[in-house]
Amino acid sequence: MKKTLLIFTLLFFTLSCGQNGQQQQVVKEVNLLTSIENDEAFLSFAMIINIGTTNLTSITLPIINPLKRDIQYGSVSFRPTLQPGLNEIKVKLNLSKMAKKIGGFAKLPNGDDLPVAGMDESRIIELEIEEIHSKVYLALQPEHVMMGFAIAIKEFDVLNGHIPGANIFLGFDVKGVYGLVGMFTGNDPWESGLATFIDLGKYIGSQAIKDLLAGKKITPASMSVPLTASVQRQRKSTMLVEQNLTPEAMSAIHSFLQHHKRKTLHFIPRSLE
Repeated sequence: MKKTLLIFTLLFFTLSCGQNGQQQQVVKEVNLLTSIENDEAFLSFAMIINIGTTNLTSITLPIINPLKRDIQYGSVSFRPTLQPGLNEIKVKLNLSKMAKKIGGFAKLPNGDDLPVAGMDESRIIELEIEEIHSKVYLALQPEHVMMGFAIAIKEFDVLNGHIPGANIFLGFDVKGVYGLVGMFTGNDPWESGLATFIDLGKYIGSQAIKDLLAGKKITPASMSVPLTASVQRQRKSTMLVEQNLTPEAMSAIHSFLQHHKRKTLHFIPRSLE
């Protein structure tokens, strides 16, 4: 992977030390859209991330109920662009169906808490994408609306022996979209990868949240967010930076990257367990 992951990681580290404006080097573009289809509310999210010269494996998967596999909550896709290092991530969620699920204490694939403060952590909806050991998150709360995903990356398993339990996340603001992007590592295989969390407070109105949780029909009017409320939520943004790497851990990452030359990061299929 040459030095691409090193660049990616060091960007997080230096940004957490206060270098403003460079987040656009990692998060190039973010687009959010809410819609109503057949009386159900949907959220469509797309982002372009830059990880040096490294590309993600191209894959598209449904997000389904593991107990009732005929119930689909949405889909997720990862695709490399024609420009080296730029990768597109898309997520579409059926908010009406997901709101019916009971939330709980969500965790990253490495078992750590989510790197987002200020929410009721006991009410976060978590869905696992079993085929690739990854997760999708959604918080529908009166004061905080958040979605996120965490993807396990095969190549990151090598880091487990050097820096297990590392979580590096930084905040970004791209065209008014606030969020976190970062990496995590675990102790065991399939527990390391990349994650992103997005503040949806400017896109889903408080009335829509109440109606979704109550199972009521959603209207375009209820989905909208008044400008004053949008500004207030912007000021209350809870997307905080988390970084727990020591200089020794950074040195371990540097050593790892110097000796790995792969240019493609792979998702982990269940068949490899």
